[in-house]
Amino acid sequence: MGKVIQYNTPLLMNDLRELGEEPPADTLSQLAVPLVLGQRVIGVLNVESNRTDAFTERDLRLLQTLSVSLAATIESGRLFNEIQSANEQLRELDKMKTQFLANMSHELRTPLNSIIGFSRLILKGIDGPINPMQEEDLSSIYNSGQHLLNLINDILDLAKMDAGKMALVFDKVDLNQLCQSVLGTAKGLLKSEAVQLVWQIQPDLPQIEADPVRMRQILLNLLSNAAKFTDQGSITLHIAQSDDAYIQIAVRDTGIGIAEQDFPRLFQAFEQVDSSDSRKVGGTGLGLPIVHELVLMHGGQIWLESQLGRGATFYVRLPIYQKEIGVNDMMASGTAEKEKANSFIAPAPPPPQRPAIVLIDDEEGMLTLYQRYLNTQPFELLCFTTGEQALTAVRQRPQDIALVVVDDELPDMSGWDMWQALREDTQLHRVPIALCTLHNSSGATLPDNRTFILTKPIIADDLLAVMGALEEVG
Repeated sequence: MGKVIQYNTPLLMNDLRELGEEPPADTLSQLAVPLVLGQRVIGVLNVESNRTDAFTERDLRLLQTLSVSLAATIESGRLFNEIQSANEQLRELDKMKTQFLANMSHELRTPLNSIIGFSRLILKGIDGPINPMQEEDLSSIYNSGQHLLNLINDILDLAKMDAGKMALVFDKVDLNQLCQSVLGTAKGLLKSEAVQLVWQIQPDLPQIEADPVRMRQILLNLLSNAAKFTDQGSITLHIAQSDDAYIQIAVRDTGIGIAEQDFPRLFQAFEQVDSSDSRKVGGTGLGLPIVHELVLMHGGQIWLESQLGRGATFYVRLPIYQKEIGVNDMMASGTAEKEKANSFIAPAPPPPQRPAIVLIDDEEGMLTLYQRYLNTQPFELLCFTTGEQALTAVRQRPQDIALVVVDDELPDMSGWDMWQALREDTQLHRVPIALCTLHNSSGATLPDNRTFILTKPIIADDLLAVMGALEEVG
């Protein structure tokens, strides 16, 4: 068989004893044909017999014919195994990429929140007066930080979607109210006064069952996309009930338009219709892919109509009713189970003379920022880096707690876990709580008037507004 491979030629031997050597046991005749693929010999088709003159030239031709298809089959199997192995490696790399994006997004957002918060603190003049040049520089830092934070949030959202870890919090959503909260932000997206923002919202729209935070994100991303490509004319938001089961949203612009062959690229992550180095419009290409995924997660559909030079219209069709909604879904989206056996519980501080505000964040910089915001208020400020430590302290002095301010993504629990623990405690169920989240939650429906959602980065005005709202509630 070595000669067959070396010389790429078939071998027919009807009496191996003629070689002058003792043949292998029970082998007197042998027929061997090389398995050839292109110019390569990838194997040998070998047939043996325990009698002499077992094979003929006809047998040789038959095996040569079979060897062609057999070589192709073997190579196909080898390639299939290589492809399967490569696919497994790609899946593993995709998981690693998703985890890397999630981890890096968190690590990048943490210092960014401090940069944005402290620059805002100085701009407000809390640390003393600043001159116009310093104000201009700090404003650039603040605005750039906000822009970078939005990009990181988009990347994290996409990573969560890829990993199947994006959880929606369904609740009743009044689209008229939601659109009013979006209006101010949308006006700030327009490039110039030459662009008119037109609002066409059916006044008697039914409430829909949706995630209010993600619904706001859908609207803002669609309006932001329209604003990028519209230098003059109008951008129109139209929302109406299409039938008993669905509402339809349309965002129409008079911008540059999109060629039909580019439609499929719009909903692919990091894709740009104009990907050249000289393109005039910036962006990461994440806004529309995120909208696409969020619409699908709501059980809806998204499509567009456009022509080059004649603007574009994006349509979103969403069901009015979902299967399950309510605060229980909010709870389900938090951490399911906690590892409490080995956790360290700090001893409770002695009772103070003043009511206390409890501040909880795993980043020391954020706690320092909150203290700076509130150090002029008539409250004792208690700082904790874990939810369990804070709960232990709060349960020791239920009558003294004026407010709990908690990060929504602590290492040991979510903000909604903290909310549930307080509401289930008969002594603490009326304690106000402010949940600090990285997602824009304006317009979110809250379970009670003592629950607040603040969007990071938190500024002093946010906390003071909560304090003012509590005074009104009483």
